[in-house]
Amino acid sequence: PGVATISSRVIVPVKSGTSTSGFKKELKIGMADLSRVTVTPRDYMVLDYSRASYSYSGTWDLRDGETINEEVNGLDRTRFDFSYTADGVTFTYKRFSTSYSWVNVSETLVYVSSHPSYLSIDVSGVITHHANHHQKVTITAELQCNSSIVWTRDVWANLMPKTEDIDLGTNINYKYAPYYISDAGASSINMHLWARPKAGQYLRAVQIDITLPTGLTTDGGSFVENSASGFLVSASFNVINSATMGITASHSSTVDSPNTIYLGYFVVPVNGTPTGLLPGFVRATVVSMQSDTHATDGASGNVRTTTTNLPSVAANARVYMGEPARRRLHDGSTGWAAPWRPPALVWPSRRQMSSCDPCVARIPGDVDGDCTFNVNDVTAAQTFATRYSSFSTGTTTVDILSTRSDSGCGSICSWCNEQLNPTLNFHGASFGGDDASDARYKKPHVNLQDVIHLSRQTQFMNRALEPELNCVASPSELGHRPDLQIVARVYGGVGQDTARVTSTTQSDAVGTEVYFEVLVSNTTGAQEFNITKGTQITTYDNVYSLHNAASSVAITPSGEYRFATGTPTAILVKGKYEASLGGYVAQLQPFGFDNSTNVDYFVAMAIETKMNRQIVVSQTQAFLGMSTFPYSESGFSFEPVFGSPYSVVGDQPKQCPFTMSPPSTPPSTPPSTPPSTPPSEPPSTPPSIPPSSPPPSTTP
Repeated sequence: PGVATISSRVIVPVKSGTSTSGFKKELKIGMADLSRVTVTPRDYMVLDYSRASYSYSGTWDLRDGETINEEVNGLDRTRFDFSYTADGVTFTYKRFSTSYSWVNVSETLVYVSSHPSYLSIDVSGVITHHANHHQKVTITAELQCNSSIVWTRDVWANLMPKTEDIDLGTNINYKYAPYYISDAGASSINMHLWARPKAGQYLRAVQIDITLPTGLTTDGGSFVENSASGFLVSASFNVINSATMGITASHSSTVDSPNTIYLGYFVVPVNGTPTGLLPGFVRATVVSMQSDTHATDGASGNVRTTTTNLPSVAANARVYMGEPARRRLHDGSTGWAAPWRPPALVWPSRRQMSSCDPCVARIPGDVDGDCTFNVNDVTAAQTFATRYSSFSTGTTTVDILSTRSDSGCGSICSWCNEQLNPTLNFHGASFGGDDASDARYKKPHVNLQDVIHLSRQTQFMNRALEPELNCVASPSELGHRPDLQIVARVYGGVGQDTARVTSTTQSDAVGTEVYFEVLVSNTTGAQEFNITKGTQITTYDNVYSLHNAASSVAITPSGEYRFATGTPTAILVKGKYEASLGGYVAQLQPFGFDNSTNVDYFVAMAIETKMNRQIVVSQTQAFLGMSTFPYSESGFSFEPVFGSPYSVVGDQPKQCPFTMSPPSTPPSTPPSTPPSTPPSEPPSTPPSIPPSSPPPSTTP
């Protein structure tokens, strides 16, 4: 009674001092270990309006400006220590909202969220994280009996990814809004990327499609990979449109750690000078994510789980350019103006074909035979390559490729197995490729280069090639010697995931160029060529500064190949797309060649894929090797896809006879443009070339 009395169910302080109450069934009063007073729960509450001097205080561990980081619908339990002081005596209730099961907290404190669709808070001070938000959310704790006493916290809402989801954000430490850009004048922003596999498992691979809101663009974007992660990364920009970008990442060895992996960051250009809330959303689709129970690819007992075509929850958010500020609301108060509802998830439209025969569909890159081309095919190839490596190195003579039937193709056709080797090469000389008695002789060399090719192909950086050579009748003015017709059917582009897409699109942003290095045996050493279709290249227009070389590079094919006979001569020709043949075409023959001798043609091919308005080295492909720039700068020499003993396509040169009978019925009308060579010129002068081609060349 010297410290406090009980009157009308209220504990009334009567003496200066401090009282700490745990509000259990026993009430301890006073600073020292004084006598204990037994009370009945709910009978008493330390509030006093009758005193002339009283105050309330609270300590909340929810800090102003902090970021709430939980998975969707995850809980953040806050702690509120509540104190009441009257006439110098303080009663403190630690963890007031959660420690006293018999106390109805809402009769004392009221918790409120300004935007409960993003962050809600219950009567116990537990915050539920529902969605990302581009501005702060105001959360308050208000004294029920006195609304002027309020504790206010402005906090950010930035979701963490659940299992089998990815996350994007402008802050590598998950702070602030997901896409927090305080500088409204920024020319670009960095979007960091994380991928989280199944709980406790290892990320093997992930493929993601991302769309951006108005004000941001993928035109000119790039990706800076986290090299420490060990993942092979391929990224695309401005292919589908300027708002879309994508990435494929896979690990071919031992992943360092389970759970979430940081892969690197996108550099996203800002389009113009947008400010405030940008129209639209950042949306991401997990095209596929693979989780392994073992860290090492191909480990015994490993179980791989694949999740496909899911909208990302953690990456779904809006973008605000500039520093968010409170605004006066319609009721006269100030707050963070924002939509009351978060953006809805958009489910991807892409779906695996419900019924499909991979042997009929023949989708380039479809290693696993599910009639869909994506990162799953990359990992199927890399896991196979790991197992196959013991055969390639000669450790074993067991060829698991010849018996592979675990794909959708089964044993019905060889299509799926062929997709394991997009580089189209047999084992080379250092791998038994010259020894007919070696088990590896004339067997595809499936290795990391094929995996890299497939990874890049998923992101429109590389193409699939189906080449063909034919001996066809030449124009009548060239005589009876047939021309060599070269056809390169090239596949890849928007829609390639579920169809055979011919690479015909040519625009400022994307495009495909095909080159043929043609070498002819037994020439005189100064051979000229008649080019009926295609364009001879004597100078490479290096507009994209490949290998930091000059803007114009002279082209001089080596004209050397160890399997060519006599004195060989080579020429570089750029193909032109012909819809009737479904590919990029060149047609030519050597001029003045011995009229009684057949011609052996060795042909190498190259594909250069423009993506994001540029061609970089990783977007150039040689089949099997080119002696000309830019391939010579990458260490290549001439190795033909037709004529090399290490080529899956054709290990012998194409031989065209010295004569071909003309058609039985000549054309009914003469050519629209007569030959430009005057009849009076001597026969030794090469026949004319179509206007679209340059004049015949003389190559030493």
